Amino acid sequence: MSTAPPVVVILGSTGTGKTKLSLELAARYGGEVISADSMQVYTGLDIVTAKATKEEQQQVVHHLLSVVTPDQAFTVTHFRERVLPIIDSLLAANRMPIVVGGTNYYIESILWRVLLGEGVKRERVRLRSATEMRDVAEPDAKQPKPDGAVAAEHDNVLQRILEELPAMESSDALEAHDSALLHRALQRVDTESAERLHPNNKRKIIR
Repeated sequence: MSTAPPVVVILGSTGTGKTKLSLELAARYGGEVISADSMQVYTGLDIVTAKATKEEQQQVVHHLLSVVTPDQAFTVTHFRERVLPIIDSLLAANRMPIVVGGTNYYIESILWRVLLGEGVKRERVRLRSATEMRDVAEPDAKQPKPDGAVAAEHDNVLQRILEELPAMESSDALEAHDSALLHRALQRVDTESAERLHPNNKRKIIR
């Protein structure tokens, strides 16, 4: 291909033929498959997650299959931070990135970065023993903890959001705010919805 290849996304439920289609596209257009499945990242869950077989994985290069063990957390943040460099390197090599999976929020996180706010600073690795729990810093976690002045400013912004909501004609004004702050605002106006939504799911919080 003389021009940069597109990023292809194959999204659908289990058993709909996503793997077969991805292999055909990769073979025809010189692409590599990137799994966007929240369960296929784990080792030892091959059959129950309908993971590509060893034979299928040998046909084309696959990424993000069996990259962590089941006792470790792997969030949408982990996925995004791993997948974006892979996509960039494939495009630079004129290789077609073929993102395949059924985990919508994984795919949404790379298509619309607004879904993940800067409030996600630390992720926790879950070990089998609770006494062995430890924190693992994300790349952007080297930030000082908010002091009293910053916390007060957050409260002021939260109050301003709540005051402006009734007269707000569109959601555009909310996009500039941190996801965690918007989740706090949602807790004030719709506790039931706030309990259902993850604090990082900015798009649904705004909606």
